[in-house]
Amino acid sequence: PGGELDPGAVAAAQHRPSPAPGALHIDASRVTFLDSAGVSLLLLAASAPLRPIILGCSDYARDVLELAGASDLFVWSTTRPSA
Repeated sequence: PGGELDPGAVAAAQHRPSPAPGALHIDASRVTFLDSAGVSLLLLAASAPLRPIILGCSDYARDVLELAGASDLFVWSTTRPSA
């Protein structure tokens, strides 16, 4: 099933432990909806020392980040994360 990166998902992500050092890998393969809260969360991730790698991003989600002027803040990978 698809997923929404909206205020509920953002709130849940805020309670997760910090990732290990290195580039953050973001599995966006199931994102079907991305609103301003989701964009804000991704912009927060983009403030890390290394550019985050977005895996398997849909054209829709990438278009939203391009419209926000944020597409250059990430490394884009067409590789889908393993299950």
